[in-house]
Amino acid sequence: NSLNKSDVFRQIIDLQQDLYKSWKLYAKIQLDNEKVTSSNYSQLPTPTSSPKRNILSFYAAVDGKIYDDLDLRLTLRNDIVDDKSVGFFPTATLTYRAPFVKGLTFNAGYSHNYRNPTLNDLYWNPGGNENLKGENGKTVDLDINYLYENINFNLDFRTGLYYSKVKDWIQWVPTNYRYWMPKNVSEVLARGIELHVKANYRYALWNFSISGNYVYSHTTDESEYAQQYDSDGKQLIYIPLHHANAFAEAKWKTWNINYTFEFTGERKTSMNDSDFFAYQLPCYALHHISLGKQLNKFRLEFRINNLTDKDYQTVLWRAMPRRSYEIYLEFKL
Repeated sequence: NSLNKSDVFRQIIDLQQDLYKSWKLYAKIQLDNEKVTSSNYSQLPTPTSSPKRNILSFYAAVDGKIYDDLDLRLTLRNDIVDDKSVGFFPTATLTYRAPFVKGLTFNAGYSHNYRNPTLNDLYWNPGGNENLKGENGKTVDLDINYLYENINFNLDFRTGLYYSKVKDWIQWVPTNYRYWMPKNVSEVLARGIELHVKANYRYALWNFSISGNYVYSHTTDESEYAQQYDSDGKQLIYIPLHHANAFAEAKWKTWNINYTFEFTGERKTSMNDSDFFAYQLPCYALHHISLGKQLNKFRLEFRINNLTDKDYQTVLWRAMPRRSYEIYLEFKL
């Protein structure tokens, strides 16, 4: 018997201004007034207390050409949470368009990011942690993009490497009391590879498209606590090393058929092998298919989820649906 109500009053002012030649200025001021009323926040003075928070954000960016084929973008962000500044966070991105291959670009970036804990992170009962700190991370990434386009065929290829250090990473973890609780991991090292491919082909009244994504994410706890308990260098719980998906679609006139494939690699459920909930969740693959038709302003679609009736878990001891069916109806004004 719980009641949860979340209200966010958001006010935004945007500015865009041409500067000199190709250079432009972007600026934004955003004020979020947040309030949550919930009978689940029982650790507050009364079970129906309403935690409030005001976040004032300032954002500015400039971008333009350094040379004909070289662009630069610089940004700076500052958040003020309940009248207290959490600091300034810059980013920088260089983009080089290769003149020797049309559609080929290289990107190099640096970013300093900050994430405030949510009100649920702080106050949810059971499990909320009022002592949480905000995440503070620095990331370096390198990307290669290639875009090929002609009348009937398009190809979009992207791949990249990233390396990130995050202090006070916020992670919800299971406890011995069967509920979850957020905690700060004082030092997390995340590095990996991302790959994206998308192709589209048109022939007469047919349109075929296929796309795929793959992520290799090695995310480990490098804190002193982890070193003391021999868990440093181990993958964080519920984060798979490998994750991939693929999509295929064929359209003919007003008909379309879609196929989706999802793969999630093996995951740990605890950093300590002696915990009661220390398991290895096995990898799993899911297949989904749908058939749809456009009828003027209406769109009707029939879907089959988990086509192969796979038995799997995304969270330990939480049952996931086997094969299921959906009918989807959309109307556009």
